[in-house]
Amino acid sequence: MAESYASADGVTGTARRHGLLVSQVSAWRGLVRAGAGRLGKSETPGFAAAVIVPEATTPTAPACGAGMMEIIVAGARIIVDASVDGPALVRVVEALRRC
Repeated sequence: MAESYASADGVTGTARRHGLLVSQVSAWRGLVRAGAGRLGKSETPGFAAAVIVPEATTPTAPACGAGMMEIIVAGARIIVDASVDGPALVRVVEALRRC
C-alpha cells in the first residue's frame, strides 16, 4: 500500500508491477482511508509486506532402473517406477484381470 501512495504512477503502476487488478489496489487503499475499524484494532492501518517466490520444482522421476517394478497379469507385462500413480495402477491391473 505504501508503494501505491509513494509511487509517481500511483495505483495503476503499483497494480501492474505486482500483477494485481487496479480495482484491488484501489479497494485496499479505501480500507486504509476508512481507518483501523475496517482493518482491525491497529491504530495505524496498513498491510504486511508480501514476497512472491517461485513454486518449488517437482521431483523428477528416478533414474532408469531405480525402483522399477515389473508386473505380469493375464499375460500382460507392466513396468512401473516409484512415481507410478497407485490408484491408476490398481485400475489397470483390475481391468487386465477381467480380460
